[in-house]
Amino acid sequence: MPDKSFERVISFVHVQGNEWYPLVKVVFLSPNLRRLELSLLFDTGADQILLHPEWEWAFPNLKAADFTGSGGSFKGKNVQGRIEFCGQVIDCK
Repeated sequence: MPDKSFERVISFVHVQGNEWYPLVKVVFLSPNLRRLELSLLFDTGADQILLHPEWEWAFPNLKAADFTGSGGSFKGKNVQGRIEFCGQVIDCK
């Protein structure tokens, strides 16, 4: 019989009203070792991390960039950094 176990389970969290979302804790690591922990929506189809502009203060060296996604094209800002997710440290944009 095949093994159908998983290394990680993403729980759904009840958020305002009757909505349930798969939220995960992600820690953004800055070069000065400051840690910013945010709960993010886990989207299996996403290839980018997208944050609201109110978090720009936490990320140095932002660069203007154009992005495209299922909702169309939009302007935003890009930064190279490190995150900690599910016990792994990952370099990413």
